[in-house]
Amino acid sequence: MERKLGKKIKVLYTIPNFNTAGSGKALFKIADGLNREIYEPSVMCTHERGELFTAIKNSGMQVHVYNYRSDVRHRLKGLKHCYEVSKYMRTINPDIIHSFNYNDDYSEAISAKLAGTKWIYTKKNMMWNSNAWRLRTFLADGIIALNSNMINDFFKNMKKISLIPRGVDTEEFRVREKPDSLMFELNIKKDTGDKILLCVANFAPVKGIDILLEAFESLSAENKNIKLIICGDYINPYGSEIISKFTRLIETGKLILPGKRQDTKHFYNLADIFILPTNSRGEGTSVSVLEAMASGCVVLASDVAGNRDQLRMLPGQLFKSEAPDLLASKLIEFLSKPFAEISSIQEKQKNIVNEDYSLRGEIAGHEEFYLKILKRRN
Repeated sequence: MERKLGKKIKVLYTIPNFNTAGSGKALFKIADGLNREIYEPSVMCTHERGELFTAIKNSGMQVHVYNYRSDVRHRLKGLKHCYEVSKYMRTINPDIIHSFNYNDDYSEAISAKLAGTKWIYTKKNMMWNSNAWRLRTFLADGIIALNSNMINDFFKNMKKISLIPRGVDTEEFRVREKPDSLMFELNIKKDTGDKILLCVANFAPVKGIDILLEAFESLSAENKNIKLIICGDYINPYGSEIISKFTRLIETGKLILPGKRQDTKHFYNLADIFILPTNSRGEGTSVSVLEAMASGCVVLASDVAGNRDQLRMLPGQLFKSEAPDLLASKLIEFLSKPFAEISSIQEKQKNIVNEDYSLRGEIAGHEEFYLKILKRRN
């Protein structure tokens, strides 16, 4: 497919849905931030549900609701659907299709090839145990990795890989005063000397919430002036199991579970220490870590893929994953640090975000990558 001189580069972003706010929000910020004198972004998803879908529609970006994924396990039926998808893709006529699908589906790559369109994907997690991932990678014209472990573990010596870490909007996530309305809502009193610990993550085994709660339970038994807030969806079997085990912490007001929230920026401003205890599988990227760092909240995270990149300049803030006793020790260490040292850490964190993880840098990285992909011959 040839692009006429002077025409804008059309980038079609595909994502199954906008119910999972993390990936959808990242997609929206990249697409919305592209230089509109050069790029013309649009989005394809499979349904209209989710608050973010409405926001994208209201932005003026073109949105296509279409079942673009095919079940290629049923070969003939799946390939027939790929052909139908390719015809629909031709009507959009994008120069590049950029997949934000989190799993190993490679059917849209086949459809893109049939449509004669460049197809790339962002590797968003540390899953790799299927031949489908290898097929997805083989068919891709380019791949964006979110952390260095991905490149070393999955894509070593591949020329089509680029490392473009997630960025954070430092206008949205910044240092503010502690929010009075949120403190009132959560029944947190001022001037009590309480230290607020925070985790922003949905209750899922990979996030290591059980490890955090074990560490916090042992710590809170001796320290009466700490509270833990876990901001995330806990309505699932894993969440129910964890909550039933630590009911006492909830009853005593030590553990606060506000559920999944859209106003997480205010929670970072409320907290003294942010913790992300991801298990050994690792993270694709920890956007919540970056948001906390930009907001002036001291960050502690498990020493796993994703977290490791973001705290590589602050290795003392990493702890061994799945080790509650070591996490408790790390919390004791940081809760006792003097004000001057905490201020120094906060300043270093903000510098790291500004230099290596800005939203503008992430968008620029994508713009450069798209140009590089279009210059390559098929």
